[in-house]
Amino acid sequence: MAKVNLSNLTKVGNVVTKKNNMGSRFLNSFGAIFSGLAVAFICLISLACNESCSVKAIRAYDEFGKNLIETGSAQINPGNNGKLVAIRGSLSFSPVTDPAYRITANSFVLQRYVEMYQWQEEKRGSSTDAEVTYTYTGAWRSTSVNSSRFVDQSYANKPWPSDSAFQNGSVYADDAKLGDFRITPEQLSNLRADIVLKIPESTPLPSGFSRSSDGQYIHNGNLSDPQTGDLRISFRSSEETRASMLGQQQGDAIVSYTAKNGTRIDRLFSGERSGAEMVGQLQAENSVMTWFLRIFLTVLVCLGFSMLLSPVKLLLSIIPFLGKYLGKATKAIAQVIGTIVGVTLSLLVIAISWIAVRPLVGIPLLLIVAGLIVLLNRYKKSKIDNAPEPQPEPAA
Repeated sequence: MAKVNLSNLTKVGNVVTKKNNMGSRFLNSFGAIFSGLAVAFICLISLACNESCSVKAIRAYDEFGKNLIETGSAQINPGNNGKLVAIRGSLSFSPVTDPAYRITANSFVLQRYVEMYQWQEEKRGSSTDAEVTYTYTGAWRSTSVNSSRFVDQSYANKPWPSDSAFQNGSVYADDAKLGDFRITPEQLSNLRADIVLKIPESTPLPSGFSRSSDGQYIHNGNLSDPQTGDLRISFRSSEETRASMLGQQQGDAIVSYTAKNGTRIDRLFSGERSGAEMVGQLQAENSVMTWFLRIFLTVLVCLGFSMLLSPVKLLLSIIPFLGKYLGKATKAIAQVIGTIVGVTLSLLVIAISWIAVRPLVGIPLLLIVAGLIVLLNRYKKSKIDNAPEPQPEPAA
């Protein structure tokens, strides 16, 4: 396909290449230093907050486990009023109906899922590189993609329709009960709606829309060859009929129970579970989220520090013949340094955060960090000691 030049852009098919001039690359390389430091600083603070939240949750869940009353059913016991209870039993509810499409589901929830076929932009490269490529592809998205920031403005998305019938939404049963206890729509939202509902042929359709042959979608356009701006609408419900719950009993309702540190629990779980199993799931979820954020934020810290050598990398990359290789070597060195510094500082922040609350975990972690720092200093010292001494020039 022929190339089309658009100022400093070169377009081939759905791929656009933008060339950055040396002046802007040089300025952006210095900007990358401050951006990298800002990212690293913010992520280090976030790491400390993550550890604090994790410990707070651990202590709250320990308290829940000690104080909960295992009822084994969902029957009201006046003696448990004001106490943390674990209940389980059958869900009862009236069928729910989507008001716009008059679709009814024998479920406690009916979700309307609206998607629009839109352009999305994928970027490869940065403002300090000689070239940055942008690839444009179409995809079904449940939220609006802002195309006004696309580099190539020929890929323009249509605005999301304002009609309420084309908005995502959920309808919950307002008379749902778990055994003898009333359950609110907010509590029901803890349960998943993952069953795709087949759309009845009698469903009233908006003008220009039809029902797909498999009954899964209401749509306009052609689903096998969608165009930007096309819409498709599906509906989801749940087959859950039994559930379990943790919370404070208050008459015929379950409300939030507050731990001593302010953590609240008011949670509905799918299926019948014991109180210990529900607390165990909360602990597992907290552990997974804590580790995810630890790894994610540490990676960002490493990337932030690796950006500090951006100007050096740029200057070396413009050296004739060797620039390409020197630039890659400098990038690799920056990544190694960034990883060492980032991991060390991240572990240090985590260790200090834990020392204040859990010394038996924090102190060993701090010792590991100290060991890494010692090894790093020894490595640097060995490099200096083993460096060849300059040879005196021969006498004339």
